[in-house]
Amino acid sequence: MTRKFILAEDIEDDGYNCYIPSENVKVFGYLLDLDEYEIYVSKDYDIDDISPILNEYIEFLSGCKKEVLEYFEEKTGDKMPEEWFETIEVYNVAITFNSPEEFGATVVFGDGAFEDNIFELEFEKSEIVESRIGE
Repeated sequence: MTRKFILAEDIEDDGYNCYIPSENVKVFGYLLDLDEYEIYVSKDYDIDDISPILNEYIEFLSGCKKEVLEYFEEKTGDKMPEEWFETIEVYNVAITFNSPEEFGATVVFGDGAFEDNIFELEFEKSEIVESRIGE
């Protein structure tokens, strides 16, 4: 699926232009509103030139159930129930695109199993490299 991106002129960053998708997208299978999704693209790159990579990455984030389950199983030492992933509610996603070789995302979410916690997962490309838990 090819998505279009809209420049978010009200969000300023010295080294990046901020974009939002032109339509709602899913992350972890959860449909997000446009104001919950930000894409920061280095000013060295034109959005039209890198949009194929961004579209592919958005598709990855929409359904990376296996990667998320495996990450949490490794961290907790327990097998996560299959239905756990379905209880995730994503609050915010920020993709940072430095170059075609260097990009990642931060996904902030809650879930049904740990209701008082908010999780933040850091991705470098398709690998989860860090997680944080807040309340």
